Amino acid sequence: MKPLSDQIEIRRYADSLKQTWDRFVPTTKNRSFLFLRDYMDYHRERFSDHSLLFLVNRRLLACLPAHVADGKLCSHLGLTFGGLLLHRDIRLRQVQGIVRALCGHLRTHGLTAALYRPMPHPYHEFPAEEDIASLHAHGATLVEARATLCLRAGPPDRLARDRRRELCRDEIGALTVRRSTDFRTFMRHCARYLARRFGSEPVHSEDEMALLASRFPDNIQLYVIERGAELLAGQILYRHGSCAKLQYGAPASDFIEEGIMTRLDTHLLTEVLPAGSWLDFGHSHDPAGRFNEGVHQFKESMGARTVTLATYNLPAEP
Repeated sequence: MKPLSDQIEIRRYADSLKQTWDRFVPTTKNRSFLFLRDYMDYHRERFSDHSLLFLVNRRLLACLPAHVADGKLCSHLGLTFGGLLLHRDIRLRQVQGIVRALCGHLRTHGLTAALYRPMPHPYHEFPAEEDIASLHAHGATLVEARATLCLRAGPPDRLARDRRRELCRDEIGALTVRRSTDFRTFMRHCARYLARRFGSEPVHSEDEMALLASRFPDNIQLYVIERGAELLAGQILYRHGSCAKLQYGAPASDFIEEGIMTRLDTHLLTEVLPAGSWLDFGHSHDPAGRFNEGVHQFKESMGARTVTLATYNLPAEP
């Protein structure tokens, strides 16, 4: 049988294509609100946008959120992950053609390579790893593999013994968990906690987080745990299609009792998220990329297990 030949056209994103882009994202099998332009563009002044749309035989079947940095196309250093967003109807042959065309685009625009950080598979609503197979076929190499941890929502039957013991304490069981809209106050607590514990700071300012939460109230949610009127801790939850992520978690004071975060996270897994959906506890690396074994072990004690957040380097020249 003669192999099929696909005509692939690449269009560079512009503001005039915002409606086209935003209408396409929900049709993809690895969709996320992170890729809607009202999220991506909140910090557009920090990145030189170079997002791309791929038409296969005149039909839009993929797009790539991306920017340029240090002579490379990056997808995406301003988001948790990037990679090709793939329409539900796309086939491996077509993605292979898209990656081939992407390499040509890199050469045409004087870019040496693409740094490509794909969405981990628990976020997929339907298998969507045609890009990984295609990257390998075009000489891409793995340059970073961070360990993130995921767990399915439902009964807390995978908790370690210490975590179970914490939940059995009367004073922990009496605490209240509720949804809050006070993102600014929580982000101030979070900034103090990260500075004290890790010597780092949140990626988002309190103004940015409040803005994004107002734009995406169904996707960005804050849950707090309280004793009476006293705020003890909180978690900002990013809700994607089939996977939610603990984006920020922090106590409200310098001292936090054992069991507080266990109680809060267990509430999210059993009372907030649909049973069987995924919760991503986030990666266990500091801003410099160093692995924090203690953080990782705590997440494992909640029952979560490791998933790779990978970054590939795709050279422009084969």
